[in-house]
Amino acid sequence: MVELTVGYVAGLIAFTVAVVQLWSPNTLVFIIAGLLRDKNTAATWGVAGRAIQNSLWPEFLQTDTSLTRGVRGDVKILVKSIHVMRALIAIAGIITPLGLYSAVAPASRVVPTFYYAEDLSPFGISTPPRSNLSLARTCSSGHGAFTQGPAACPYTNDLVIETGFGNGTVSFDFPHDLTTDVPDILREIYGSGTAGLRTTVSNYFDIEYRLYSTVTSKYRNNGSAFLVGAFRQMDSVILNDNVQPVEGLIVDTKHGGVGLRNHTLPADIGRGATWEEDLLFIEPYTVCVDTNLTLDFSVSADISGDFAQNISLVDQGGFANLNKTYPYYDRDNGQQDPDLKGRAYKAAWMNNAWTMLYLNVTNPNNETSGLKSFSYLNSTVGKEFPLEYSSLMQYDALGISSNFGNYLNLLGGDGGDYPNPFNMDSGNFSDISMICSGAGSGDIANISNILVNCGLMRGAARRHDGGLDLYFESGSRWSSPLYACASSVRATIKTVSFLLNGTDGLKDLSVTDVRPKVYPNNDSIPLWGVEETGKSMDEISPIWGLVSPAYENYPNISVIKAESLHLPGYSDSSDVSSKRTYQNMPGSDFFKAVSKYAYDISDNSDAYGPRVDYTGYANMALYVKWQNLSSSPETAPKIIDLIWTDSAAAVVVGTKGVLGAGNVGSPSEAARVSVRPMTNQIKYRWLFGIPALIVVLICMVIGSLAFCTLIFRRHNLTIMRRHLNQSSAGRLLTGFLYPEYCNLDTNSRVWSQTVGRNVVDLGGDNALMSLLARNNFSKGGTVVQETPIAGEGDGFLVPRTPSPYNGHTLSPQFPPPPQLFPPHIHQG
Repeated sequence: MVELTVGYVAGLIAFTVAVVQLWSPNTLVFIIAGLLRDKNTAATWGVAGRAIQNSLWPEFLQTDTSLTRGVRGDVKILVKSIHVMRALIAIAGIITPLGLYSAVAPASRVVPTFYYAEDLSPFGISTPPRSNLSLARTCSSGHGAFTQGPAACPYTNDLVIETGFGNGTVSFDFPHDLTTDVPDILREIYGSGTAGLRTTVSNYFDIEYRLYSTVTSKYRNNGSAFLVGAFRQMDSVILNDNVQPVEGLIVDTKHGGVGLRNHTLPADIGRGATWEEDLLFIEPYTVCVDTNLTLDFSVSADISGDFAQNISLVDQGGFANLNKTYPYYDRDNGQQDPDLKGRAYKAAWMNNAWTMLYLNVTNPNNETSGLKSFSYLNSTVGKEFPLEYSSLMQYDALGISSNFGNYLNLLGGDGGDYPNPFNMDSGNFSDISMICSGAGSGDIANISNILVNCGLMRGAARRHDGGLDLYFESGSRWSSPLYACASSVRATIKTVSFLLNGTDGLKDLSVTDVRPKVYPNNDSIPLWGVEETGKSMDEISPIWGLVSPAYENYPNISVIKAESLHLPGYSDSSDVSSKRTYQNMPGSDFFKAVSKYAYDISDNSDAYGPRVDYTGYANMALYVKWQNLSSSPETAPKIIDLIWTDSAAAVVVGTKGVLGAGNVGSPSEAARVSVRPMTNQIKYRWLFGIPALIVVLICMVIGSLAFCTLIFRRHNLTIMRRHLNQSSAGRLLTGFLYPEYCNLDTNSRVWSQTVGRNVVDLGGDNALMSLLARNNFSKGGTVVQETPIAGEGDGFLVPRTPSPYNGHTLSPQFPPPPQLFPPHIHQG
């Protein structure tokens, strides 16, 4: 159904007006012609003639004035041009209004006041009010269960006395209780990049856990409770494929990532408004590499249930075409380039090489025997290696795990149906994640050791027997690709465009665009800082943030000037299934927990109850989405990014908005955000204006010709009046019949008062008219019939001697045709 717009309605009206303009004048002319008699005053013939000849009837009936034979060429062209212009103007009058439409569009910028907007979605109603308790930090010393214990955190006055024993154990004593408070100097340093700038960009200390709890410790805060984070799913937006505001966040399920914003809206904006804000985003960045191995299987189903059978690991080139050179990647330049592709490729190479050793497809290097690695290769492209049933318990689900080689029976090194001559076990494969990550719990927590999670993705299976991908019928054949993936997490600033379309609060707020912030010069690029304490990553979670250049050379801090910061950490941190954190430092911990969770979705439950099902096993729509994305290593990374995003949305919130920190800042902290109120405006689609433009151009040409005629042909209104008289039917008749009373130069008012009211009989069968005409032609006199017609003419004109004005009598040089019958004239 075509939607009626202002332009379409205007066009219909213009079309109707054009039809009426054609129909009504020509119908009136038709009526005038019916009312005319053969005997009318000369003025009647003139006026009626003008109306009749200006109508479409001459063209329709092809009468004398419509025929062009014998007409001067220039006159013929210009007369035809009149008809063309009439048609063009009519067309333009109909088409031009069609381009009009009414739209609600942004007006000029204003700076309104903003107010907090409550979120009534599941995220909003599940998020408790912000606690009065502050961040809580705990630090440790040592590694492992027997040697790790509490330690003083940086810039605190805490004292911990460690005592080591010969049996390898350590005791920890505290002369005074430890504090969980974050010292003011750290808040000052890592909040300096946004302090006093009246900006909407959040910083480290504007990040809080969405859910929280309180705990106590006998040696911290004198036994007083302190805040920790809590995890609990409240809603899922993973299928939304949009950018949407929820309580405390902008959630991007198009590309992955969350923006930190405590939502505020402009006040007293009737129809809504548009505006932009710069926001801090925390986003995952993933790369996947195809192992060129697939898990193929068939489905067996009966009344009792269904399961995968004939499971095989198929060499699609991952064994037969494996590069025999051990790969390396650059781990020393993680901030400028984390080289995720190099990491994922190395993980894929190791996964394939270790699997080849397990299956005895090839051999490792043996320095004792001198046997070089890859001395033999027992595989070709397409070769199948049958696997046990337990290798694929959930065949109709996506699988992501940090455990490489999980399709093999690695418990105790037993190769099952394979000899496993080189005793490959889970320990060999577990090293792959650590090597890919590039850092572990014992590495120093600093700006260089960035968080990288690695794992093996088993793509959502697709049929390769020609059947439907949505139908797991018995006997059907399926195949799942295997990808090695590596992910990092980065903090960056993006420009977000908002549209408030109504007055129903946050429900009417939408995000129309998210793009990386554009920096005009190198000086405007942000400066990021990461805490340097010398402690290992399992002893402390470093603080990071946007910092002022004043702290660039400050002790215990590393800085980098870049558009984004790859966040520090290691992949063995606790994930969100742990239910509760051990400290309240969300800016340091949440992204690590969410990343680990995204790489461990295959197990759908844990000790704390069921997890969110991200495998698609219980959600067919999600499974279809994973089928499409896991069909290639280029699109597969989005799966991990979306799982990360959906989990992060339930974990943290941003507390800073336009009104400042917590949206309760002083007026001096509030950002000045200009908006463009939405107003109802009339707009135009210029394509519909082409006919009008053509008419304008032609009118300009016509105007130029008229000007040239006026200048070079000395044309004026006097000449125009004379030509009008020359083409008037009444004037021509009286000029022929009454040359003694008027000629073509007689004033129109005088003509109307003298001969214009005289009756002219144009009846062709009048015998008297024929007789008088002959007399008139032979004598050169004037023929007047003195029989008055009632109501027409009221005077008697006395004939006088014909004027010597030869142009108004029949010249002897031009005798009339023998059968010409001049009009029969009545004078009243």
